[in-house]
This record gives sequence, C-alpha cells and structure tokens, in this order.
Amino acid sequence: MKIHGTAKGGALSKKDFGVAFSSAGGGCFFTSDFTEDNWSDLGNQDSNGGDDYTATSITSEKLRITSNSGSGENGGAVAIRQMSEALGSSWNIRFNYTTGGSMTKNGNNYLYIGVTSDSSYTSSQGAQNQSGDACFFQWHMDDDVLRNRTWDGGSATSTSNGQDYTWANSTTSYWELTYDDSTFSSKQFTNSDYDTQTGTTTTVSDAGLTGMDYLLVGTEYGQGTGVWTIDINEIKVSNNTTDPC
Repeated sequence: MKIHGTAKGGALSKKDFGVAFSSAGGGCFFTSDFTEDNWSDLGNQDSNGGDDYTATSITSEKLRITSNSGSGENGGAVAIRQMSEALGSSWNIRFNYTTGGSMTKNGNNYLYIGVTSDSSYTSSQGAQNQSGDACFFQWHMDDDVLRNRTWDGGSATSTSNGQDYTWANSTTSYWELTYDDSTFSSKQFTNSDYDTQTGTTTTVSDAGLTGMDYLLVGTEYGQGTGVWTIDINEIKVSNNTTDPC
C-alpha cells in the first residue's frame, strides 16, 4: 500500500505545497500545478502485477489519463494531490479537459474527478474505492451519462438518473463542481468564461462531508476500462464558498 502526505507531527507550511495554495481572500485556494513532484500515484495501480492497461502521467504540463483495457484485462489508475488543508463546508471547483481522438467502449469506461479524504490506494484499487468522505464527478462513457457520487465514511451515494453526456473526439469541456454542506452539484459550461451553462445541473444530497484534503483524478479499477485518453488542462479550487475564484 502506498501512503502519501506529511509524516504525523510534521509541520506544514505553504512552501510545502509551492504557490498552488492560498488561504487569502479573493484568490484561488488551488490552481493547476501539474508536475510530477506535486501529484502522487502517477502511473498504473497494478504496475507490480504487470497489467499496465491504464495510467496517469504528467504530459506537456497537463495531467493525462490513458486507458487501454479490453474485456478481461484489469486496469485502473489514479493521481492524487494533497492540499494544504481540508476543504471547508462549502467549496467550488472548476476544471476543463480535452478528449483524445477516439474512444472504444469496453463496459467500465469511467472518469472520476473530485476530492477525497483518502490518501492511499493499493495496486488493486481505483477511484471507486473510498473509505472516508469524498465527492466525485463520475462520467460513465459506456452509458453516455454523468453522475455525481459521494462517500460519507465509506458509504456511497449516487445520482439516480444523471445527465446525458456523450463522448466527442478532440473536444474541450468545462465543468463546475460545488458543495454547500448538503448538496453536491455539477454543471457543464460552453467555454472558459463559464457564462453559459449547457445541459442540466446534476445533484446529489449528502450533508456534513468533511476532511477532504486530496484532489483525485482517475478511473475505476476493474476489467474493460476502455481505450481512450483525456488531458486535464486546468483545475481551480475556491474554499469556504460556492463562488468561483
């Protein structure tokens, strides 16, 4: 099992996290810092077992997820980034990503983006394995649906129906996630100005989620995670408010 973070009793400072985090008002709590020094669990969750079908990497200053898992082939990968402190009772996350030139469905094509209190994942765990509190954007490419999924002390809750959302080749998509201490919401926007929403707002109710101090981007662990590539271009987080930074 891989454990990441600062040793118990170790003092933290903003220097430990570069310039990505700030507690000052008016700025972002976090902005993209896609370097190998800052993101953990880069690579394949089952690399020791030889099933290198899915991986995360820093490529051209972006966080890339690559899946190449067919039927009967186990795949799964996550990348995590520890923040300087846990998010408060409300927050806002904006991110955008660009899809690759093709996608092959194999049953378990999932993309997860969000926050969690979990700091470690074994070689046979993916983003669906949460033991603490978590909030995730969950895109199931096989079913063309976007759902919100939360965990409260390891107990999962998902949006029942979700939002229709279909893969489009070589396309950049803009998303906003918010949490207000009771409802976790996701919205898609048409461009980087975030001034025009497209589609519906997807929500799930789960009050009192706390301790989420890790960003996570990844896939589920399992057979048939599909053939596709996605580049995460930017992530911005504001804390203790649902307003964007």
